[in-house]
Amino acid sequence: MSATVFPVVLAAVLMVLAFSLTWAVQKRTKNAGEVDAVWAWSLGGSGAIYALTGPGDATGRWVMGVLALLWGLRLGIYLWRRNHGKPEDGRYACFREEWGDKVDFNM
Repeated sequence: MSATVFPVVLAAVLMVLAFSLTWAVQKRTKNAGEVDAVWAWSLGGSGAIYALTGPGDATGRWVMGVLALLWGLRLGIYLWRRNHGKPEDGRYACFREEWGDKVDFNM
């Protein structure tokens, strides 16, 4: 696998695992609010993976990787605190109502 493909594959595999787990949790709890935090964490983590494994000046890549990771962590923690253990966000509740029997597939 080429060096340019590796970070994309790694990030994709990690995202599939994270969102599959998040989907399973929302299926069990009927609350999709945690997906917002997982999006932030996955984007920050992907940015860090790309920055730290990409070409270019090592110092610049490390700075960008750390900044991406910190941004994702900060936003994800904020969203987790806002949504975890609370009633489902109105957006997801509307989807649930609108989609009916197809909600698990569509989510």
